Amino acid sequence: YVTSLDGIEAASNLEVLHLTGLQLKGSLPSGLFNLPNLRLLYANDNMFSGTLPSAIGKLTELRELYLGNSDLTGQLPSELGALTLLEVLVLGNNAFSGTLPQAALNALSNLRAIALHRDDDLPKGEGITGSVPAFSNHEKLSNVFLQNQKLSGSLADDFLLLAPKAQSVGIDLRANQITG
Repeated sequence: YVTSLDGIEAASNLEVLHLTGLQLKGSLPSGLFNLPNLRLLYANDNMFSGTLPSAIGKLTELRELYLGNSDLTGQLPSELGALTLLEVLVLGNNAFSGTLPQAALNALSNLRAIALHRDDDLPKGEGITGSVPAFSNHEKLSNVFLQNQKLSGSLADDFLLLAPKAQSVGIDLRANQITG
């Protein structure tokens, strides 16, 4: 089984990487962020700790990012906004804190799904504070899971304004302090 990703950057043509459930520990390996052709990263259900580094913004070909169910902490980096091709962002059930990087998330106009929720029974960390992004220019966004954080304020008048009209849209914002 895999215990280390040392040297992963040597696989510079790698497009898809499956690391789900390998119980990998420690910080996210810096070599992951030196894979210029990476399109799909599946790394849910590990024990990564530390922050999501700003180097995430170097993965500009990324379409799907799964880093849920780990122990990542701290502020989400604004460099997420550089991932303009991203369609799926799953970072749920981690221990993030701080606020949502509004401009970065609004720049991800190709998103179809975003999951930044915390577990209902055993939420990790302090939770994310601040307001919910409007996602007003997201024509494909049909799944928004931000439940059990510490988000507050009211939803923008143009919240999900351009969301798909011909399909159901799943939104879960429960267990926050959202008004209106």
